[in-house]
Amino acid sequence: MLTPVSRAATDRMVSAIADVSRADQVNLFRRFELMKGWHEVENISFDRIVDPGDNTRLHDSDWTTRRLTEVLANLILARVPKPSPSSAIT
Repeated sequence: MLTPVSRAATDRMVSAIADVSRADQVNLFRRFELMKGWHEVENISFDRIVDPGDNTRLHDSDWTTRRLTEVLANLILARVPKPSPSSAIT
C-alpha cells in the first residue's frame, strides 16, 4: 500500500473513506494512519507488518492483527462509561 506505484491510489482511497465517514457522521478507525506510524515512526519493517505468505503484500501479519486488536480494544474500552462507586453491588 505504500509502494511508490500504489501510493497515490492509496491516498485517494483513504481520503474517500474519510469523506464517507464524515458525511455519514460515523466514527472512523484510522487503521492506515496507525500502520503508517508503526512503519515511519517506530521503524517497524513491512516484512513484520505484512503476512509473510502473502505475495500481494496486502494482508496483515499475525503481529499486526494482534497490535490492531489491542489498539482498537483500548479505544473502545476508553469510551465505555465506568460504574460509579455508589452503583457497586455489596
